[in-house]
Amino acid sequence: MVLLLGAAALIVTTTLFPANRTSGGGWRWCLVCDERGLSDALLNLFLFMPLGMALVTGGLRPGRAALIGMVASGVIEALQLHLIPGRDASLRDLVVNSLGTWLGAGLAGAAPRWYARSWTLARRASTGSLTAAWLVVLGSNLLTLPSLPRGQYFGQWNHDFGRGRWGRATVLSVFVGSSAVGDRRLPNSREIRELLLSGAPIRVAGVAGDPVAFVTSFLSIGEERPRQIVLLGPDRDDFVFRYRTLATAIGLDQPTLRLRGALRSVNEGDTILVRASLLADDYCLVVNNMGGCGIGHSAAAGWQLLLAPGYTPAWLDSLAGAAWLAVLTIPFASWTRRPARLILGTIILATAPVAGALVPGVLLPNPFEWLGLPLGAVLGYALGQRLSNLGQPPGRQPRPVFSKDLPR
Repeated sequence: MVLLLGAAALIVTTTLFPANRTSGGGWRWCLVCDERGLSDALLNLFLFMPLGMALVTGGLRPGRAALIGMVASGVIEALQLHLIPGRDASLRDLVVNSLGTWLGAGLAGAAPRWYARSWTLARRASTGSLTAAWLVVLGSNLLTLPSLPRGQYFGQWNHDFGRGRWGRATVLSVFVGSSAVGDRRLPNSREIRELLLSGAPIRVAGVAGDPVAFVTSFLSIGEERPRQIVLLGPDRDDFVFRYRTLATAIGLDQPTLRLRGALRSVNEGDTILVRASLLADDYCLVVNNMGGCGIGHSAAAGWQLLLAPGYTPAWLDSLAGAAWLAVLTIPFASWTRRPARLILGTIILATAPVAGALVPGVLLPNPFEWLGLPLGAVLGYALGQRLSNLGQPPGRQPRPVFSKDLPR
């Protein structure tokens, strides 16, 4: 019952509250409706899996649990269509939500039988899940590399993209390298693209405006589709640098580089000088005299490709990074049967963020984020032991997972 209430609460808080958007209230028939369609689909899939698990754990059969998930998803889409501001109902959500419930129900029903099977299966599953986790960590880091399309670019000075502009701010000049970028269609789009990819600095001079409560564009370079290529702008006391990534190109979300506290001592009407660049081995962001090179995404921040947040405290980002590493460690650890193999596998997985930090713009996790690896190992082992015992035939004495008589 606790698991079911928790799954229901997660779904309600995620889907049935108004969204801070100017659009919404329509029905979309497409399965991939926007650039972040893949990340939205994956999030909905993971969101409804706990519901299916909770229903099966409570005694329902997987088929009935999947049917309940489909009905619940239909009710949510109807409410989003007619009653909840800023929300869009879509065929994609209905399909993916139902699929997520079905997958969660199927996993919960089959997991005890799988975990009670032979040690050979466990060893293969442990190796496979460890390899998958290693590749996910490194792959998420590679997906933060720039992906700037070839097309017609536009310079956009302090434009309103649906959430307001930076009030009373003024852009005075913009240069990429030695090439000027005006508030207009750029006749030298190809040159601007090559300069950005080569690490030429973006220099913006202007006057600061009022405080803002969310990411606002001070300078944006976009494409006619429209697609955002580069954005520089304020977010509360921070200044952010966003560029189009490989992740965005395949439908995932787009994380943001953030210079925390850069505007804390900047008042309305003050001069503001911004310099940003995507160097071959390092990324830079300077606002007036604050900042420098060496900024980047944490190697433990792969979760941001699914859900890139707006402003969040630094400690919350670190907590999410630790949770991300823990979640990736749990499947491998749950299939592991020997302590030595568990320790060795955790060490091997720890090399993935180290390899990821070799990617330009990616940094090693901070000490708190590293804690996700041992935490995931402990939780995964406990989960595997529990599922293995549940899968034993009735009346049979559960065999300890770590025993001295395991086959060598």
